Amino acid sequence: MRILLPLLILFSLMLTGPALAVQRHLEITWTAAQYSDVTIAGYRLYDATGNNVCEINDPNATSMLCDVEVADNSTTFTMTTFSTTGEESPHSQPFTVYFNDALVPSIQYAQTQNSFTYSFDATGSTSSGTITNYTWNFGDGSASSYESVTEHTFVAAGEYTVSLTIQDDTGAIQTTSVQIAVTDLSNPNNPPVAAISASTTVGTSPLTISFDGSGSSDPDNDPLTYVWNFGDGSTATGAQVSHVYLAAGNYTAELTVQDSAGATASATLPVIVSAPTDTGTTTPEPTAIISLNSTTGTAPLYVTADATSSTPSTTTGTIVQYSWNFGDGSTGTGPIASHTYSAVGTYTITLTITDDSGKQDTATARVQIMTEQQYKASRILPAIYKLLLFNKK
Repeated sequence: MRILLPLLILFSLMLTGPALAVQRHLEITWTAAQYSDVTIAGYRLYDATGNNVCEINDPNATSMLCDVEVADNSTTFTMTTFSTTGEESPHSQPFTVYFNDALVPSIQYAQTQNSFTYSFDATGSTSSGTITNYTWNFGDGSASSYESVTEHTFVAAGEYTVSLTIQDDTGAIQTTSVQIAVTDLSNPNNPPVAAISASTTVGTSPLTISFDGSGSSDPDNDPLTYVWNFGDGSTATGAQVSHVYLAAGNYTAELTVQDSAGATASATLPVIVSAPTDTGTTTPEPTAIISLNSTTGTAPLYVTADATSSTPSTTTGTIVQYSWNFGDGSTGTGPIASHTYSAVGTYTITLTITDDSGKQDTATARVQIMTEQQYKASRILPAIYKLLLFNKK
C-alpha cells in the first residue's frame, strides 16, 4: 500500500504582528479520498527542517489549526497523511507561505505650482515579493490611477482622503490612506494663534489641572481644532480639557490648534508636580475594563467601546473621567464611545480611567480592519489541501 499526496498545495493563512521570530496561526482545510483497504489515522504538517509542527489524530477531520514559529516573512511547509498501521505518505511538494505583513504601502505627496495639483509617489512601498498592482483613490469621486507615481488635480480646496492599495505577486493586498488639506495658493491662508490658560501649574501628585485653549484665534475666522499633549504620554482633544498628572516631575503641556486650511500653531505651559508625603500605606487601584461590540470586519467598521464595567479604587468612589484613544488618531470621552474605522489595519484601542481620588488605570483592546478578500478568507477558509490515498500495487 502507498499513501500519496498531489504536487499542488494551497494554504489558508491568518496572521498579525511583525514577522520576526513570532508565532503564526495557520488554518488548514482539505478533502481526502477514502479506500476500503486503507484506514486513515490523521494528518501532519512539517516545517522546512523536517520537524512535525502540527498533527491531528482524527480520520474524519477536514481541517486543523496550527501554531508555528516563523523567523522571517516567508517559510516552507510540506504535508503527509498516515494510516492506523503506522504507514506515512511521502512528503508533499514543498510550498512557501508569504506573510501579508511583509507588504507595506507607502504614500509620499507634494503640492505643485498649480495649487490644486499634487504629485503622489508609492515607490517607497515594500513587499517580500514583487508589487504588481497600484490603485489610487483620490477621495473626490474622480477616476482611479494605477501607476506607482502619478499626479492628480483636485477641483476645489478642502479635506480629502487619498488611499493607496497595493498587491504583490503572492496575492497579498494592503491599503493605506492619508488626509490632505488642499489649499488655494493664490489666496494664502493666515495661520491661527494658540493660547493656553490653566487652573494651576504647580502641585502634588495626583494633580488635576483644567486646561483652556478657547483663547486661541484665527485671523481668517476659520474654525479651529484643538489637540493637547500633556507631556506624560497622554493626549486629548477639545478647547477645554482636564488632565490628572499621577507622577512627580516637570512637564510641558502643549496645545496645537489647526484651522480648516490645515495651518497650525502651538503654545506650551510648564507644569511642576511634586511627590506627595509618604503615609506608609498602600491603597487600592481602579480597574479599567473594555468591552467591544466588534473586533474584526471590513471598512467602514462601526465599533462601540464600553467601559461601564470599570471600577474605581474604592467601593464608595466614582470614575470621573474616561479617555479613549482609538489608535488611528481619533479620541473620545465618556463611559461608552463609538468610532468608525475607515482604513485597513490593526488598531489598538486604549482606555484610561480616572477616579475621584485622582488614580488612573489603563486597558487596551485590538480591532482588525480587513480588506474584503482577507475578511472572506478568514470566514470561509477558501484554501483547500487535497490529500489523496492510492492503493499500493
